Amino acid sequence: MQPNTEPHNIDQLYGGCTERYRQALTDAAQQVFADMAFIFLDEDYAANEDAAGFGSDEVVYGKLPFHGARNGFIEIKLPQTVAIEVAANILGLDACDVTPGQNCSDATGELLNVVTGLWINKIKESGFINMGTPDVVGIPENQAPVLGNTDNGYSAAVCFKTDMGDPVVMGFHVVAA
Repeated sequence: MQPNTEPHNIDQLYGGCTERYRQALTDAAQQVFADMAFIFLDEDYAANEDAAGFGSDEVVYGKLPFHGARNGFIEIKLPQTVAIEVAANILGLDACDVTPGQNCSDATGELLNVVTGLWINKIKESGFINMGTPDVVGIPENQAPVLGNTDNGYSAAVCFKTDMGDPVVMGFHVVAA
């Protein structure tokens, strides 16, 4: 009788990609936040998204789809105060001059775009992966989706703390093309 070699979980089915993709997202987020927004992220290993401690009523949530050799999306969730700091640093403004709406959405979308592009480069998949357009909105924290929580494909969320102690959560969801 042959031993059962069927994958026991979705990560085995996809060749153990979850940890590699998660590490690529961690590295990409830390590099892009530091280089573009002058915000330094430390991975918060102890936190899950529910315990990340957003502590604000309003969060900025963004999602950027991709398709090709792999299909899926990258997500980001951060407190509006961090999104204002991101926008101020990217746009070269004082934080008091940033409007929470459009400035935050545009800057967070650009940050998400660059993180996703770097992540795609880091995962080194064969074949092309094309990025879509980021969709970024400000929403009440209790209405924001839980990142990295899906039933099909493989996904993960990475919790970070900024150098000021604020939470940032990024996640990915990938399905085979």
